[in-house]
Amino acid sequence: DLSEDLERFHFNKGVARLRELSNALFDFTPASPADAAVAREAVDAVIRLIGPMTPHLGEELWRMAGHDGLLAEQPWPDFDPTLVTVNTITLPVQVNGKVR
Repeated sequence: DLSEDLERFHFNKGVARLRELSNALFDFTPASPADAAVAREAVDAVIRLIGPMTPHLGEELWRMAGHDGLLAEQPWPDFDPTLVTVNTITLPVQVNGKVR
């Protein structure tokens, strides 16, 4: 996960994970005020996550998002696996005429 990537100084992997998350957020269209609140919370989490890698940008985005105080003083976002739904599908692949 991102926390482990940062602890091991694997910033390239951390950036890749953040790009995946930001791309998913970019594609998300809120359909209700509750959806908009979730999107806002997700954006705040992304800002917190970029803080260790780009502290100046993180602090500026934190302020632009309307928050008081320093981003560096904020807690690291928590992950609750019970809130995640993982969808798995199996795709057949044909190689040289054989399904694998």
